[in-house]
Amino acid sequence: MKSVLRHRLIPRILLAARERAWGSSIIFVLAPLRYSIDLIYIVLSRVFGDAKTTWLLRATILLGSKSHKRWQSLNALMSTGLYRGEKWWCLSQIAAHALGQASDISETDKNAVVKQLIEAAAQNNFKENSVESGIFAQKVLSALLWYVTPSRREHYASIAAAQVNSALNFERPSLGSASQKPNQAAALSSDGIIALGQVLSERQITDLLGYLSDKPCKASHYFEQSNEKLSTFEEIQVSGAHYASYSRETVLNTPHLLEVCNETSLVGIVSSYLGCPATLQSMNLFWTFSTKQSGGVSVFHRDQNDFRSVSFYIFLTRVDLESGPHEYIRGSANLEFCDRRIREANLSTVRGIDFFNPPWAQHLVTEVFQKDVSVMSGPAGTAFISDPYGLHRGVAPSGSDRLLFYAVFGIMPLDTSGRNSQLTSSEFVQRVVNSRDSQFRNRVVIRA
Repeated sequence: MKSVLRHRLIPRILLAARERAWGSSIIFVLAPLRYSIDLIYIVLSRVFGDAKTTWLLRATILLGSKSHKRWQSLNALMSTGLYRGEKWWCLSQIAAHALGQASDISETDKNAVVKQLIEAAAQNNFKENSVESGIFAQKVLSALLWYVTPSRREHYASIAAAQVNSALNFERPSLGSASQKPNQAAALSSDGIIALGQVLSERQITDLLGYLSDKPCKASHYFEQSNEKLSTFEEIQVSGAHYASYSRETVLNTPHLLEVCNETSLVGIVSSYLGCPATLQSMNLFWTFSTKQSGGVSVFHRDQNDFRSVSFYIFLTRVDLESGPHEYIRGSANLEFCDRRIREANLSTVRGIDFFNPPWAQHLVTEVFQKDVSVMSGPAGTAFISDPYGLHRGVAPSGSDRLLFYAVFGIMPLDTSGRNSQLTSSEFVQRVVNSRDSQFRNRVVIRA
């Protein structure tokens, strides 16, 4: 009876309380202590609203409460199958923190739950209509990226790639197969970055710059994550802002960008590295202006897009040492490599793992990895790919402004927000070869 109450009745009452404004105070008295965080959410959301409460609660969760209590609450709530969109985002943070940080949960239990989450997220990826349990799984996995060690991250990447391959009846390509340009794929695996040379011609650059000439922007690095107002490029350029970015809709419709993302040799190298057919997860297009500002993507950082991912970059303006080259620390996606460089530098105040957590031992990056910095520059149309889990930055321009496009390929999309900006099937077919592989790779950007 006690077990039924714990695992079935109380979570359902909590859900009812969230969806209606009644009963919060009564449940506060009756519910076990393990649900106190969930109950606080109910009360605070009446005062502050869901969005603010989520962030307040996230801070509370991460600063206090024992991990095993969070874990028990998570198990009870997950067992009911009650997942409800953004209102359950805070629960995904509890789950991710428990899975990533808790020392009182066995590795076997953690791995079993992560595998279940990956299976749910993978199932969700192959359906036209997302299901709530799959969305919740994606949110937990997305948050979990910030809490796992490099070795566990790689282990989960292999599980996720195997799920995709199984669903598609796809055999993992070899890094040495002739069709995958083995030298480039092997270099990506060892160094984390490879140059691709010129992928867009001068005429194509002229086409896309002409298309963008009258498109509105926001004064931010990423359009969809900004609260800035819509402005013209010229208004932002003279305002003193550091960035100007274009909407997903504009990026998708910019000539030549989607086509080059689906180029056969690129897709082959990326899929070989990921260990499964690549998914085009996101695309971004933004200006960086030559101002005195720094910070943001101009400091060394790691991107947590997926358990394994590849970023594809194209310079759309000429880039030299004064117009913001891209810098990448070769080998820095590997913890053993970072430990080795620290030993070589005779440093006792820092560990390799310190370069995997914000602020990524920022003050020591150039000292420890001085001989490992790759500097990417070149004329408009120059491209390269890298594992964004390695330390990298876009140097702030000191001379001319820089326009950069990048696309992220991964194992499965953990962020589904991009689905609100898609091409219709007919538009897509006109631009890209309409094969089964192509439909799978571009499913995040296609609307039936």
